[in-house]
Amino acid sequence: MSSNKKKFKAVSLKYLDDDTIANIRIWRNQDFVKTKMYSQHEISEEEHKNYIKSIKENPNRGLFVFYLDDQPFGVYQYTITPEDNSVTGGNYLVDEEYVYMGYGMIQIYFMGVIKFDVLKCDREYEETLDTNTRILTLAKKMGGKPKLIPEKRCLLEDGYHDVYKIEGFASDWEKNKTNYENVVFKVVEKQFEIIL
Repeated sequence: MSSNKKKFKAVSLKYLDDDTIANIRIWRNQDFVKTKMYSQHEISEEEHKNYIKSIKENPNRGLFVFYLDDQPFGVYQYTITPEDNSVTGGNYLVDEEYVYMGYGMIQIYFMGVIKFDVLKCDREYEETLDTNTRILTLAKKMGGKPKLIPEKRCLLEDGYHDVYKIEGFASDWEKNKTNYENVVFKVVEKQFEIIL
């Protein structure tokens, strides 16, 4: 009897082909992604080339493309601070329809796997704009406590926006991981692949 569950894999930048690397710029330039970012301008080919080069040249930075059944659905990039073994990052889905299909939850779970189980970081720290209401709601639902950063407001084309920080620790991950797995593994196979 075959399973209807999807196979997940995360592929790091060094194993991505040129077409996928070019697609990262196309995915990032979509309006539904840009409106959740600090930088909302159209990213040029030259900027993208420099961005990819900067990740490849820095051993504390990395990028993954996430796949379900060999179909790309998300991008996760991160930076590790060795001094306190913390990690910051950013992520987005590659198609707006995935926002409404639960793929955000799948992405958040596997980002946690990478941050805490693979990279062995002690703490995560991320920032998000008040426009990213789905991430703020999801973070609260899964036990996170987004905190307003009063001194850090972001000026965008439509005015100033509040910025929230979402912080988590490896110990929180261990406590909350099962909550994610109860949702994620209904859709995704428990055996998955992370290609570093």
